[in-house]
Amino acid sequence: MNQKQQEQLQQGRQLINQGKYQRAIDILQPLNEQTADYQVNRALTEALYHDGQVQLAIKIAEDHVEDYLQSQGGAMQLVTLELAGQQFITARRQAAFVPKWQAELLKQVEAAEAKAQQEMGTSLNAKLKSFYHLGDGSFNKQRQRLIEAEQLPLSMYLTGALFLLRDPFTKPVIKSSLLETLQPLKIDRQVTILWLDDHEYRLNLRDLQPLTKVKEVVVAQQLIDEKYGQSDPSTLSAVNDQFQLQMIFLYPFINKAMVDPAAWVTAMTSFGKLVSPSKAVNDALKWQRKIQRLVDQMR
Repeated sequence: MNQKQQEQLQQGRQLINQGKYQRAIDILQPLNEQTADYQVNRALTEALYHDGQVQLAIKIAEDHVEDYLQSQGGAMQLVTLELAGQQFITARRQAAFVPKWQAELLKQVEAAEAKAQQEMGTSLNAKLKSFYHLGDGSFNKQRQRLIEAEQLPLSMYLTGALFLLRDPFTKPVIKSSLLETLQPLKIDRQVTILWLDDHEYRLNLRDLQPLTKVKEVVVAQQLIDEKYGQSDPSTLSAVNDQFQLQMIFLYPFINKAMVDPAAWVTAMTSFGKLVSPSKAVNDALKWQRKIQRLVDQMR
């Protein structure tokens, strides 16, 4: 920022300290658009929060989530914003990403959840009911209800999620999204999942890995990068998009389908030109066609 912009930031902070939030916003909002600076962003979201514009504050803070999580004060400000917007699950995830301050942040989350259950029980129960019936709607409706469910306290969210993981009408990609959402929280809880192969499997939520850390995913990604990284960036981008979508569908049991990462990459990048594919490649092709059929059903 140049000197004039630094002065505008300082003026905005002074107005916040004086409780003149709208005047602060009038200065900081255009400044934030000009600079995309974290310190400006943080001052602006504070002014918006105090002015009652919580949802806008959350949206603006999302541009700098990693910066907020670099300091205790920033993390507390971000979690405070999300709790004010009833984003309980997102707030818990932010706390999980900063182990140094997790315990203190979780106290803040748990207090907000308890207050919400006491003061908004009827509204929360309606949200839970909608979450339970997520499988009844189209893919777009399921996705919307999934987003809305993050406004539930964790205990209620888990109640709905455990039911939906076994629900045959819940889209597979929604089930994997549920698990990816819960993964950072490391909850010691056994769950049962009806997976893509129409079989039920048990796992402990505590043992879930981030998708990008799954061994088979790492190996396959390296093979894709080696094949296209230097020579064909446009194909690399398209193949990466396809691969990521496939992995989302297979999560958390990726190794049940992708037994051989090299064969999986060969099947995915052969574009139907293999004359005599091996058994491993044929097996990969069967899974990839199954996933594509599921993708087509979502349209």
